[in-house]
Amino acid sequence: MVSIRHFTDEQFSDGTTIDGSRLEKALQDLERWADAIPDGDFANRWMQNQLVMKMLPMTLDSDSFLAGATFAGNYRHAPFTPIYNEKDSENPMRLKGTKLSWNQPYEDPLDPVHVLKRGYIDQCVWSFSLHTGSKPMILDGIDVVMLTDTTEYVSDFRYDLAGPPPQNETGGGPVRDIQFIVGADNPFVSEHQGLNSVLFHRFSFESDSVRFSTVEPAGFPDMNPSLTSVPPMVQLHANSLAIQHKNLSIPVPPYTRLRFSLVLPMGYVPWDDKPWQKSNPTVTVTVLEGLGDA
Repeated sequence: MVSIRHFTDEQFSDGTTIDGSRLEKALQDLERWADAIPDGDFANRWMQNQLVMKMLPMTLDSDSFLAGATFAGNYRHAPFTPIYNEKDSENPMRLKGTKLSWNQPYEDPLDPVHVLKRGYIDQCVWSFSLHTGSKPMILDGIDVVMLTDTTEYVSDFRYDLAGPPPQNETGGGPVRDIQFIVGADNPFVSEHQGLNSVLFHRFSFESDSVRFSTVEPAGFPDMNPSLTSVPPMVQLHANSLAIQHKNLSIPVPPYTRLRFSLVLPMGYVPWDDKPWQKSNPTVTVTVLEGLGDA
């Protein structure tokens, strides 16, 4: 129960008089207060909302076709773009905090030896942004699903057993080089990625810790008829990944441009030179938005 002191100076208690004029004054104060209840007198109420970002990588057939098409070029990576963390403030390929222990140090991209030897082979990123409105919100959850199958998007997310793995990693072991970053761009110089703030960064986790499969285990039959028995539904998602985080409770101020980034390495097994074709990614962001003037 809210004290009447919150909306009127008239007080009624033991030892004070109660008369009609004072009651009328208190009721008028209550009416004025109810007609313009301030935000601070509301309990914060939040509505959950989901934002789903999806991309479908090129199939093997389309990739083979475009490889012979002169108008398409030879680097069909969109929406993935290369990461190149040179410290120039106007570098459009900068992404803070992604360097792996085995990545080479920065080299001048205009150096012909560098271009010939390495090019952009360290990492690539699928990055997208969300501009919030005039009210604050809460970043509550992140779900990143990297779906594989047996025909188009194939990967076991393990380092090469035969070849040399990256530094400090084990051949045949689960990869530990996928990253997901949530950042807030600088409100005054939003394109300067050296000034952004990192709100969330998942890194150095083993793929086996987030693996899931739709293949039924022995003794537990699938639905009848089996989904995978109906052509063309023959893809078995045995090595897919689900990176999930709940109850993050990250406050986001009004007029913030959030940037979500899925970072994949390049240049070695299992990623090779086209890591975007190893899985079919979906990112679901859960936010809590205030209701009314909350």
